Amino acid sequence: MIRSVTWVIAGILILLLVMALGLWLALTLPKNDPRILIEFYSVIMTSLLLVAIAVSVGMLHSLRRDKKAVAELVEALTSRKRIHQNNDWTNFASAVNMTIEELNRLEKSLIETELEKGRDERILAIGRLAAGIAHEIRNPITNVIGYAALLKEHVSDETILRDLSTIEEEARRCESITDSILAFSRTPKLKLEPITAEEIVPRIEGIEIEVEDDKTRFNADRALMSGVMENLVSNSKDAGAKRVKIVAGRKVSKIEFEVIDDGRGISSSIIERLFEPFATFKRGGLGLGLAISKGVVEAHGGSISASNRPEGGARFEILIPISGGKI
Repeated sequence: MIRSVTWVIAGILILLLVMALGLWLALTLPKNDPRILIEFYSVIMTSLLLVAIAVSVGMLHSLRRDKKAVAELVEALTSRKRIHQNNDWTNFASAVNMTIEELNRLEKSLIETELEKGRDERILAIGRLAAGIAHEIRNPITNVIGYAALLKEHVSDETILRDLSTIEEEARRCESITDSILAFSRTPKLKLEPITAEEIVPRIEGIEIEVEDDKTRFNADRALMSGVMENLVSNSKDAGAKRVKIVAGRKVSKIEFEVIDDGRGISSSIIERLFEPFATFKRGGLGLGLAISKGVVEAHGGSISASNRPEGGARFEILIPISGGKI
């Protein structure tokens, strides 16, 4: 491409040179000499012919030399592979490579978006199915609990009493699971009221909880936010933590919570999908606690995130608007 332009410039220079020769002849010959006009037109025609020949030869030569580069360009554009740069095609090759990289990036982003969309749709479908099943079996479970408790009042045999207690305990566990599934499938309905962080700190046996609160009042659903905090502290306890620190304070127009523990931290295999439903690091866990907590926080217009601390343990951060509106 650059060689072609070079040949065109060379042709123009030849034309100018020959025209200068024609003008010199016109000035040196007598003005009334008819040979002036003949010589001038001869020079012009000759120069044009020379230019045409020079440009044609040059462009053919350039095209032969650039044939490989053109083929490589076509191959690059069709296969989206980078092309090698040379002196003639450096700028053009750079532009093509940038275009190819952008196309590849957009394609990758589109694929990831579609995969994420498909995964979200599958999760929602599973959630709806599970909610339907949970709704259907909740009443029978309640009946089992009621009948077990009733039978215990009329039985004196210790072995039978233990069996009935086991039935009641397991039925209550099933009831808790169905309640979690139904809670996940529903959009939280908020009852906003002014509260402070201290009012939603849980009291869980077997773990020390330290609270740093600047007493900022914010609008939130007391019961739902208490459930979020209880879930986070319970998870810390299950991860081997002996101590949890909850730090709450104003951050511009939001209230920020930090829940920091000294437990084992979060496994790298699950941290990226920690808040997805049915993702759990606990043996026997259902994997809905953090998904429900995320739904509650987002219903308040906030966000929740998790990370591992360099010194060990996990850190959860919650941000919600003080006004109770969307961020």
